[in-house]
Parts: sequence; structure tokens; C-alpha cells
Amino acid sequence: MNRNFRSQVIFYFMLVCCQVVFFTSAAQEPSATGDSFALVELFTSEGCSACPGADSVLNTLSNERFNGDNHIIALAYHVDYWNHLGWKDPFSRYSYTIRQENYSRVMPDKEMFTPEMIVNGSVSFTGSDAGRARKEIRAAFSRQAVHHLSFRIDSLSRDSVFLTCSMDKPGKNIVLRTAVIQSNLSSKVVKGENAGRVLHHNHVVRVFYSFDRLRDRMQISIPLPGFVPDQTAKIILFIQEKKTMRVLAACEEVVLK
Repeated sequence: MNRNFRSQVIFYFMLVCCQVVFFTSAAQEPSATGDSFALVELFTSEGCSACPGADSVLNTLSNERFNGDNHIIALAYHVDYWNHLGWKDPFSRYSYTIRQENYSRVMPDKEMFTPEMIVNGSVSFTGSDAGRARKEIRAAFSRQAVHHLSFRIDSLSRDSVFLTCSMDKPGKNIVLRTAVIQSNLSSKVVKGENAGRVLHHNHVVRVFYSFDRLRDRMQISIPLPGFVPDQTAKIILFIQEKKTMRVLAACEEVVLK
């Protein structure tokens, strides 16, 4: 799909209330960042003929190493504005469309399109452009993280996962994003631009919540409505500026070990 395609979305954001319990005891976290990082977000859809190529690029990038032994943190959001063109993407969410819309407000070109790739919340480009992606990822790894962020997985129940997270600079101008991603997914598409194709997906965002009542150390619970984590599932946490949407720190951890 070309960059001239624009979606019509409603300009509001639905806040999801999640339980937050503050935690003060000391413990060592297994997943942490205080160094350089590259959070790569892809906005994609099974209804878009240009998107499978970008999905493949993201998967390839996730298996590469940059600036030494660094690897990216990858997320693929399936937006829903392609659903009315014949094929309903089973992984799409309206809230992911809203997230992309929020990015369009702060990016210089003010556009929404698929496939769109965004690195560290700061730069946007066509998601199938592997050369541009590698350039921006290397640039991201050349900069130090502004914040320190770490977390550990405390427990997993039937419908929630419980985490303890720590950060060094909590404040009113930042928000903590939490995502649960899943890989090794596939769909047999029978309608739309990709009709007749079997599409394979990795790093698909299945659960996404935000927290803005932040402390330097706290315990959070992430609801998992209708989603059962498997061996491919990962939890990703990242700190993002509310106004600019610049990502300041990010880390990830496998859910089931």
C-alpha cells in the first residue's frame, strides 16, 4: 500500500483500567535496560497486499545483531481499518489503529499507512524498506537509553500476569507501556488483497496496556482476556513520553521459561 492511503478513525483513546499495587522490597530483576536499545513497531494488516513483505522484514531484523551483539525488540500491531475491504484480520484491534493515529499526530508527515515501521517512537518509514530499517536501528543503538527500566515476572494466573518493575525516573510526563506478543501464528486468507495466501506472523501484539501512575518500584497486573500464553509469548515493557511519543527505555522477557 502506498503512503497516500489514509484511514478515517475516531479521535479518542479508550483508557483501560488496570490494577496497580506499589511494591517496595528489593530484588534483582532478570530483564533490564540502561544501555542502548531499538524498539521497532510495525503497523500491519492481513488485508494489505504490501504488508506480508514488511512482516518478513521485521522477522529478519529480529534475528540479526546490530552494533555488536544487540538485538531489536519487535512488535507487530495489526490495525483494523483494512477489515471493511473483504477480509477481517483475526489479530486486528481498533486500539492499535488508535495507537497509530496517535503516532501520526507527532510524526512530521502526519500520515497513516501500512506497512508503517517506527523505531524508538521517533522516526517513521515504509515497513518493507529493510535498508532504511537497518539504518535507523543502528542509529538507535548508537544512543544511550535516557531511563533505566527493569522487570521480573512474579506469577501467571489463568487470566493475568503479575510483574514487578523498577525505573529510575518516574514522572508525570511519561507512561509505561506493556505488551504481550506471540509468534508462529498463521492465517489462510480467503478474501481481500491477499486472497489465496497463507500468511505467517511473528511478534504479534495480543495484549497492550498503559500505566501512568508510576513509581520507581511497583507491582502491576496485566489482564490476559481470552489469551493463553504459549512458549513463543514475550512481555515487553517500554517507557514513552506522553507528548512526543519518544521511547526512552525498553526491555522484554519470555513469559514461560
